[in-house]
Amino acid sequence: MAQTDTLLPHGADKHAASLSLEYAFDDASLAAVASTLGRQAESETFRQRSIQGVLAQWEPQRELMCARSEASGELMCPSEFAAHLPTPVETGYVEGDAWQWLWFVPHNASLLVSLFASPARFVEKLDEFMTRGREWRAGNVLSNPFYWAGNEPDLLAPWLYAFGGRSDRTANVTRYLVDHVYTAAADGIPGNDDYGTMSAWLVWATVGLYPLAGSDTFVVGSPRFAHVRIRLGGESAGPWLDIVAHNASGRNLYVERATINGDVLEAPLLTFSQLVRPRNATLELWMGADPAMAAWSEGGLLMMREAMASDGQL
Repeated sequence: MAQTDTLLPHGADKHAASLSLEYAFDDASLAAVASTLGRQAESETFRQRSIQGVLAQWEPQRELMCARSEASGELMCPSEFAAHLPTPVETGYVEGDAWQWLWFVPHNASLLVSLFASPARFVEKLDEFMTRGREWRAGNVLSNPFYWAGNEPDLLAPWLYAFGGRSDRTANVTRYLVDHVYTAAADGIPGNDDYGTMSAWLVWATVGLYPLAGSDTFVVGSPRFAHVRIRLGGESAGPWLDIVAHNASGRNLYVERATINGDVLEAPLLTFSQLVRPRNATLELWMGADPAMAAWSEGGLLMMREAMASDGQL
C-alpha cells in the first residue's frame, strides 16, 4: 500500500491511527473546497489521497483501522485483548480505541462498507459494536470500549446502517438513544454537551435527519414527531421545511414509504438543495411497526413503489 503525505506511521505520534483518519477526512474536505473553486485537478488529488488514507489503515482480518510501521509497513493493530480493554485512550487512538475509530470515515461511508466482505457483514460488525456498548458493565461512560453516545468519533455510527442497506437498524438504535439515554434528569445528556454537540445530535435524531459532515448530504432516520416545521430563512413567512411522519409512534418507527417534494425517495439520503430551496419543501414519511416492511432494505424500495402505486401516489 502506497504511503500518503498525511498518513502518520506507528510511533510517529501516540494517536497515529486516529489522526490519520482525521487527516483523510481533512483531505476530502479540501477536495470539496477545490471542486467548488473550479480547481478540479487539485480536487482529484485530495480526493484520491483521502481514499488512500483510509485504505492504508484497513486490516481485513481484524476489521480494524490501524497505524502502519514506518520500517516494515506492517499494520500495528492492538492485541485482541487490548482492543476490548476499558481504557479511555488506547495507544494509537485519541479519546477512544480501535473499535470506536473503525467507523470514522464520514466523508466516504460507501468506501467503508466496501472494505467488508459484504454489506451484511458490515451490518453484523456494527450490530456487535452497538450491542456490546449497551451491555458494557460500566454503563454510559467513556471507559466503554464499544459504542458510547457521548464519544464524538462515533456520533455518525448509528446512521451508518443506511449505507449497509439496513435503515431499520438506524431507527432501532436512534429511537433507543432518544428514549433511554437522553433523559430529563440532571445527567440526561451522555457525557459533556461539548458546546451543544450532544444536544444538537438529539435534535437531529428527533426530527429524523442527520447531516454528513463535510458534504451536502443528510441521512434519513426515524422522526419522533408526527410533524416538524423548520424555518429555513430569516423571514417568518418561510420558506419552510415540513417533515411529516404519518402514523409515527413508539411502535411505528420504521419508514415504509417516503417522498421528497412529491417525488419517491429511492434511498435514505437527501441533498441540501432538496431540503433548502426558494419555496417550501416537504419530506413525507409513512411509518410502520414491521422492520421487514422498511423502505430501502432488501426489496424495500420495490414494496414502497408497489404500495404507493396502489394508493394512487405514483
